Amino acid sequence: MRRLLIMASLVACVLFTASVLSPSNMILDSEGNLDWTSARDDDYCEQYDDNEQGCINDSLCEPEYDDGDYDECDEIDDDDDDDDDDSDYCEQYDDNQAGCNSDSQCEWDGDECDDIDDDDNGGGNNGGGNNGGGS
Repeated sequence: MRRLLIMASLVACVLFTASVLSPSNMILDSEGNLDWTSARDDDYCEQYDDNEQGCINDSLCEPEYDDGDYDECDEIDDDDDDDDDDSDYCEQYDDNQAGCNSDSQCEWDGDECDDIDDDDNGGGNNGGGNNGGGS
């Protein structure tokens, strides 16, 4: 019985030590290199500063250009288009009238594709109802 108790205590100590020293519990300081708790640090895209194609291929990053030459790789900032939001959606069809006409959110306006604005329709209801022919 005493052997069983010693063996159980030893197993418990090993398991406790393994859980305390587990790599998933490691957090190093900001100068330390390793931080298992963060999904992505603020400088994620800097890894592509010398690799333009890698920056282009990463959906989280966008290349920055200085005088037409590749300068650095930055994270895509969703807040850049605060004023536009989705108002530029149909511009993707500016060179494709058929695509514009086939998208229910867009309408072709002379030489470009514009978003359909519900306010432009002016209500559109003519109040037709029953147009005669009643018996």
